[in-house]
Amino acid sequence: MEKEPIGIKTLIALLKTAQQDATVYLDFAGFARPTKIESYRGYYDRPALGFALGGYSGSDHSSETRVSELLKELDLGISDSFCGWKGGTYRYSGDETLFVDNSGDASGIVVTGIADEGCRVTITTAYSPDAY
Repeated sequence: MEKEPIGIKTLIALLKTAQQDATVYLDFAGFARPTKIESYRGYYDRPALGFALGGYSGSDHSSETRVSELLKELDLGISDSFCGWKGGTYRYSGDETLFVDNSGDASGIVVTGIADEGCRVTITTAYSPDAY
């Protein structure tokens, strides 16, 4: 993995420097947009950022996520409690590695930063082989 994984706090700091009305996508599948924070299936005590697929072949055609909306969701990721996959309630400090996965999945994809392109922000990711 070339870049190191980051946590919610670092992602918040990076996104605060971007245009708040810019759209946000993930760097895979073309139109994958971030959705909400949940418990990661691979490590129940770690957060995961969910995603929805848009574009022609995706099922999420009408929605976009703005930087300002994602910042609100990330703030909830630090302030709320989350149920782990095998029970337990977890609160995230924001320093834990932030994974990218939907509820119930554990692909080993982690957030590594952002690419700020003005009106579009892309969240960069990488595969972490020891993320299970």
